[in-house]
Amino acid sequence: MSNTTLCGLCTHPDDGHLCRHCTLTLREHLDALPGLYADLEDHLAPRATTSTGRTPAAARTAALLRSQASAAGDRSTANTRAA
Repeated sequence: MSNTTLCGLCTHPDDGHLCRHCTLTLREHLDALPGLYADLEDHLAPRATTSTGRTPAAARTAALLRSQASAAGDRSTANTRAA
């Protein structure tokens, strides 16, 4: 009895996850993606921003830096009072 399975995308028998034809086709599609993105870039939605004009990730980073600075300031004030 053979240990051959079916391709994950079509019904061709294969020993791996994809048959040779599907592997080559997938490779062609993946290679085309950067060009497709460049062609469509002007038509894609802009990145999401917060009310401050920052991206959500930049807003989170700024908030984290503010909280770290505030915590450092609190420690500095406590050290000054103790002295």
